[in-house]
Amino acid sequence: SLGLMFWYDTPTSTSPIFLGTHFVVPNIHQNTVYYAESNNNNCLSDRIPIVVNVYATPSVADENFVLCEGDTVNLSAGNPGMTYLWSTGATTQSIQSNGLTTYSVVITTPAPENCSKTKNFNIAYHSQPVISNIDVQGLTVTINTTTQSPDFEYSIDGLHFQPSNVFVVAEGGNYIAYVRETNYCGSDQKPFVVISYPGFFTPNGDNVNDNWYIKG
Repeated sequence: SLGLMFWYDTPTSTSPIFLGTHFVVPNIHQNTVYYAESNNNNCLSDRIPIVVNVYATPSVADENFVLCEGDTVNLSAGNPGMTYLWSTGATTQSIQSNGLTTYSVVITTPAPENCSKTKNFNIAYHSQPVISNIDVQGLTVTINTTTQSPDFEYSIDGLHFQPSNVFVVAEGGNYIAYVRETNYCGSDQKPFVVISYPGFFTPNGDNVNDNWYIKG
């Protein structure tokens, strides 16, 4: 039987830092030597040095990117001189994004330590606006896009933009619909025509609604 097991932080200390057969090393940042000694009914063993080697782990911090739809970004694992295994299967230190929204890389220090950490990348994409069609109902105009986004703004004069895609024009005529992405991720425009006409006319010679004609 080993009896009682004492752990010390110096070879000559008289005050044990732990009592028991299983000593959990605290959070240390450099190589450290502990000393173990057993006490069997006051019969002491030799004090044995136990060396704990601390190896540096890769320094990682997750990264987030915001891109325009179709754009790419270089993703770097950092930590030169180590080995890398990406979620895409690549083993280089850096890769080019290819449209996915999440990536990760396991970074491992050289042997004999082989300490690993995982770095994660998240990418959010802003859609590029593309006008699909313009719906005209009387004087009400709705600009429709192939995808919807709260970051789209709309206009029918190219100067004044609004978050709503619905407009009411004053009269028929030739117009141009505009849509842009507020994060500078593209724009689109398309011409359209509004045709309007009076619902009635009174050709009685009083110069009020005497003529009926189509606008636009």
